[in-house]
Amino acid sequence: MAVTRADVPGLIRLAALFLVPLSFAAALATISVLAGARGQATGWPIVIPAALPFLILSYVLWMISPTLRSALPPAIMERGVWGLVLVLSLVPWPLLRAKNSRDATMRTTYEAAAKAEEDSLAQSLESMTGDDMAMMMYELRNLGLDATPALCRSTNDFLANHAESFRGKAATTERYEIEGSAIEKYLFAMEWLTSNRCDITRAIDAYDGVVRLYPAAPDREQFLARLAAMRQASR
Repeated sequence: MAVTRADVPGLIRLAALFLVPLSFAAALATISVLAGARGQATGWPIVIPAALPFLILSYVLWMISPTLRSALPPAIMERGVWGLVLVLSLVPWPLLRAKNSRDATMRTTYEAAAKAEEDSLAQSLESMTGDDMAMMMYELRNLGLDATPALCRSTNDFLANHAESFRGKAATTERYEIEGSAIEKYLFAMEWLTSNRCDITRAIDAYDGVVRLYPAAPDREQFLARLAAMRQASR
């Protein structure tokens, strides 16, 4: 069916039904485009959400005002207003797509840099020995690291050696509480490792074997129970 010139105004009014929600979406998209680091909108596209309501309101006023209708012919108002609304409603979308692309690139770059920094830190921690390793173990759960296989291995070895260092004292110490705080000083690090699926069975077995050499005591039994819970979590 051919469209005649007489049909154009009706088609424009029909299109307007879709342009109103489209203009609203375009205004939101523009605000998203212009949102800066502090959520403030700046830049020339701010004209879009400012102009769209003005254009639609001007058309409504023209429709209800006989004076304006007599001064401005329908062709100018209907084609001019809704043509501008259409153009302005289409402008934000490529801008928003470009912004999202930039944001995704920046996010990927940031995540890659953060991962590289974390990997570097993890490698440094994995190579630590002695006092440096001991200090790291105190803060392990606060460092935000991934429990990598290498980190799990190095901490497992360190903890097992720490446990074995008390084997000789166990034969001469009459009460567990004398050495208990020193033996258990890496308990939080051990629980962090097991909660992050590190296999520290060797260290747990070493602590369990050494602690059982001490005379029975409430503190000793509590530590053995926590070791048993960690062993279960490591499976």
